[in-house]
Amino acid sequence: MSREAASVNLPLLIGMGERDVCQDPLRELAAYASCRDIALFVGRKMGHMHNFAGTRHALWRRLTAFIDQVAAEKRT
Repeated sequence: MSREAASVNLPLLIGMGERDVCQDPLRELAAYASCRDIALFVGRKMGHMHNFAGTRHALWRRLTAFIDQVAAEKRT
């Protein structure tokens, strides 16, 4: 676990493909121990080059929803 990742204390969305370079997406979450809001998206039929995948729209929708959620929380 890197100190840099452990020091991140902002809302975080980790997005990766089901055939990405990370072996275990759930283990990635542990590196961000200071995050109060952390979400994981693993895209179907997606590799490391997310924007080339035919399913990229699912990641874009999830990212938009996450941004909207964080912005709504900031307003309250």
